[in-house]
This record gives sequence, C-alpha cells and structure tokens, in this order.
Amino acid sequence: MPKKKICLVAPDDHSFYVLRRPLIRDLLKRNFDVTLVGAPGPYVVDLEALGANFKPISTGRYISYLSDFIYLFRILRLFFFNKYHIIHTFTLKPNLFVPIISRLTANGRTVISFTGLGFLRRVNTSDSIFKLILLKILEKGFFVACCVSDKIWFQNPDDFEYLSSRFKINNTKVSIILGSGVDHNDIIVDRRKARLELLRRVKSKFDSKSIFIVMLARALVKKGVYDYLTVARSFSSDPARSNVKFIFVGDLDVSDTDAIDPRIIMGAPESFQWIDSAHDILTYLAGGDLFVLPSYYPEGLPKSILEAMSAGLPIITTDTPGCRETVEEGVNGFLVPPRSPDALAEKIGYFVDYCDTIKMGESSKLLVERKFSSTVVNKNVFEQLYEIEYET
Repeated sequence: MPKKKICLVAPDDHSFYVLRRPLIRDLLKRNFDVTLVGAPGPYVVDLEALGANFKPISTGRYISYLSDFIYLFRILRLFFFNKYHIIHTFTLKPNLFVPIISRLTANGRTVISFTGLGFLRRVNTSDSIFKLILLKILEKGFFVACCVSDKIWFQNPDDFEYLSSRFKINNTKVSIILGSGVDHNDIIVDRRKARLELLRRVKSKFDSKSIFIVMLARALVKKGVYDYLTVARSFSSDPARSNVKFIFVGDLDVSDTDAIDPRIIMGAPESFQWIDSAHDILTYLAGGDLFVLPSYYPEGLPKSILEAMSAGLPIITTDTPGCRETVEEGVNGFLVPPRSPDALAEKIGYFVDYCDTIKMGESSKLLVERKFSSTVVNKNVFEQLYEIEYET
C-alpha cells in the first residue's frame, strides 16, 4: 500500500523543529510521506534525520510584492508536479496563499491553522489608513482561504470568535485544539543539574539562594518585556527582595516595528539579565522557580508556557487569549491583567512569600499531561482535521 503524502507549510525550519516536531514524528511513525516547506536554516539536517523531506521555499514575515510573487510561483510549481493527500499550513501568510493554490492544482484535503492572529489583531482604528485598508484586504483574502479549506484549526476559542465576527466562517469546518502539543520526552530534565548549570551561565553575583523568575519570548513590546523590566526594577529597590532575580531569554528582531529598544534593557538593574539567544532553553526553564509571560500580543497558545509547565514551573501570565487557557488560578499559577506591571509585581511577590513552588510546579506538569501533551493534541489533529484514526 503506497504511503499517504502530506505537505506541511510553515515559515521556516526553526518553526518546524521547535513547534511541529511531535506532529512530524507521529506522521512518520504512521508511515506518511512527509514534505516540509519553509525557509531553510540550521534545523534542516535535524528534520531530514527524522525522515522528512525538506523543500526550501522562503517567504518573508512582512508583505513584499516581489518575494511574495516568487513564493506563490514556487508553491504553485511544487503543487502542480506533486500531489498530496493532505496539505496543512501554519501561520498567516501560508494560510492566506496556500489553500487557494492547493485548490487550483487539484490537491487533496487542505487544513489551515491559526496559531495566533498577529497583524489581524494588532491593527486598531487609530492606525494609518494604509494599515486599515490592508487589514480589510487581508480579511477578504482569509475569507476566501477559509472557504476553500476543508478544516480550520484555532488554538484558542477567542481567535475563532474574533475572526468569525470579522467575516463568516463555516462552523462545521472549525476545530479548536489547544496548542501545538508538548512531547514529555523532550522535556525530561534533572532540575538540580539544570539549576547548577543556570547558576554557571548567569552573573556570578546570583547565588544558590536566589529565586529565579524566568521569561522566554521574542523581544517585543507586546510580549510584556517592559512590564517585566518594571517589576525587576521595583524589586531591586526593595532590600527584602534582593534574592529575587529576573532572567529574560529572547532574540531581538530590529526589523519588527514592535521590537523593544535595547538601550532601555541595558539600563536594567543588576538583578535583571537579558540573554538574547539560547539554544538550550530548558536549562533556563528547569533551573528557574517561576515562569512569567506578561504578554498582550495576539497569541495562539504560547509554546514557551507549555514547555515551562512541562519542566515543572508555576506560571504567571496575562488574562488574554491563548494565555489564560494555561492557568488554573491558584493551582498551577495566576492570571494578571495585561499592561499592568503593578498587578504582575503583586502576584510575583505573593508567589515568593506564600506559594509552594514544588506543588504548583507539579500541578503545571499534570495540566500539560491532561490537556496539552503531544499525544492529546495529535490525536485531535489526526481525528478532527485529517479524519484519520489515531492509535496510541
């Protein structure tokens, strides 16, 4: 019996390796012929070692008439000469273009995944006329993409409600599956060793008695980096909080209009450390005591929170779409209002003074296993989106 062919389309190799690896493994395990389409990078070798085929077709994050035309042409050529049983896209630009090309080239089942709404929710009425017009054009495009797709995956119910308020979506096509899934085999770590490694990597003035607060995100304003820094400054001025240390792990993309100003971070207190790139993020997660993400960015369901939960960390995040789903209040963490550093500082202080770190961390792990594990998510993906029976 010939293998079923599936094509996954995402921005780049990094997103495949970091976010889609559990799904790719499951597809290969079930004898699928897996093709990955995205911009190439250092993770291509690892993806091909899993058994997937990688097609290097790049598209920029932002709109560019020339690069987008080249992207469309190369996708069209790929789908014209190769027929797939399933085509599955991730993020906004592949979601917009690929379903239409899939239909034009008579390919098989088409699935689109909204892993956050990004630009679609970042535009407001005070923005320029150009942005507002562009938003209207994109909404028309996504309406067409949703019409020609067989299934539509939202990672949280708020994103579905928002888009369905902007244009009509066929509810029978929609599945709400929380997150991309976390594979526990990738997260198993010795927390004591991770703590020692964390102490080795950070500033020497941090010691074993320190309480480490960890934030992992892109260095964007809407991820709440400035709120996090404000809390670090307030704690550093309080002698009773001198043992609380703040670590921010995140890459800076200066091309993003929402990027933080690194000069502000450079003026941070000694209790704050910015690590602008890290390959072994599990060291910072498993070696920490509390994970914080004060985001007001249009998230899908942040993988960083799920990884922190799997590593056994309690969570403090904002009561916003995609973030609120990860917290059971007072059990594995707390929710705070977005754009509220005072509320964030209050909850971190409460956690430091009164909470059982180990018990709340264990609750995080149990919540991941119950709702967000790769087994749970992939079962829903196979059965709801691909309409294929999933055997564990």
